Amino acid sequence: MIDFRKTAPESGAINNLDFEAATLTKTGETELYCTSPRENEVIKLHLYWPGGSRIQQHRYQARTALSLCLNGTDQHSAEQIQEQFDFWGSTVDSDTSLFYNELVLRCTKEFFGESLQWLLKSHVEAVFPDLETENFKQMETASLMRKKTTPRYWANRLCMETIYGEDDVNTRFADPEHIMAMNSGMARDYHQSFLNPRNAKWLLAGDVDAHIQEFTVNAIASLTKVPNSKEIPLETVHSGQAAGLNRKQLENTSQVSMQLARKLPAIGETEYHDFAMLNLLMGGFFGSRLMQEIREKRGLTYGIGSYIQQTTDGNLWVISGEMNSQNAEAALDATLEILRSMVLDPPRGTELERAKRYFAGQLRTSFDGPFAMAGKMRGLFSRGYTLRHYTTAMDRIWSITTEELCQIADNYLNGESFHKVLAGDIS
Repeated sequence: MIDFRKTAPESGAINNLDFEAATLTKTGETELYCTSPRENEVIKLHLYWPGGSRIQQHRYQARTALSLCLNGTDQHSAEQIQEQFDFWGSTVDSDTSLFYNELVLRCTKEFFGESLQWLLKSHVEAVFPDLETENFKQMETASLMRKKTTPRYWANRLCMETIYGEDDVNTRFADPEHIMAMNSGMARDYHQSFLNPRNAKWLLAGDVDAHIQEFTVNAIASLTKVPNSKEIPLETVHSGQAAGLNRKQLENTSQVSMQLARKLPAIGETEYHDFAMLNLLMGGFFGSRLMQEIREKRGLTYGIGSYIQQTTDGNLWVISGEMNSQNAEAALDATLEILRSMVLDPPRGTELERAKRYFAGQLRTSFDGPFAMAGKMRGLFSRGYTLRHYTTAMDRIWSITTEELCQIADNYLNGESFHKVLAGDIS
């Protein structure tokens, strides 16, 4: 009987990425990127501000400012602002990360003009009412307290703080007291300094015709010109500990979260594919060594995987998994075995070919859909890459050799260089 979970589908080699680059239009210093038009009667607009939480002066300041930027003006309450978006069938989502802030407007083409004008008016005139700020703080504190009862939260936090220290820009986790210390003035200061729409990168996707593009250009031009956002020096502390094993006991759980991580340097836009391939083989998909050996063969984890995370001084290589407490030590030992195997028995032959096919297929599929390219552009902005990252991708995927992967593994997959954390029921 065939186990289809372990059998890769047959596929042909995918040798190119079929995408059209976004066109750039500049209005003053403001950049507007328009992706290839799709006739679907839907528009999606991203307002992308570089910076994110790494340039905030207070913990949780960036998230507070962006989350509340549509929660009231001198003329309209948060409810009135939201009701107007609802009337047009429009939605606005926000996202804050270490490297960027983003507002995403999604609406029908018919009401794009009204929705965009309302978004800009509400955002530019934001006053951050005290009541909305207090309500936000209460909800965020409650959410954080729930997270702090989970092994996964503490495995990630303890691992990051062990590597960088508690006060580095890459860590600076917020505790309830940091959230409760936020006030309207702090949110307003960040908003005025770093969230002006004229300083954002604009990305338009969907049913973008000449009229939509012209309207957007005019909307940008109508905004008050402002100087570039003020700069706040990034204080990178790096007061972390040497690599080792840390444990954190949590009550009221029978589970353990395991995390291993080590620093990587900055990775070039074409070199990144090599690291991504090795990560894929180690723990980046269901057929990876970590998943197949530790989850499928030994049954030690609910799930385990690996990924490469961008940091202000380069990257982290992270391995993360969840398991019952009685399996924690065995899962950690098995993970270190897999790391050794990546060096001593590097991927080759069928294993490497299968991963290349999967990598190529997933990358190609990730460009499908009318809004995919806008998301790809955001990723390029965050890492400072150009479209060359994608135009060279397929050639690089198919040409990567076992020897090249082995060199990366030799340099970076020594288990002793990984910080290790077990959090949960570890008694």
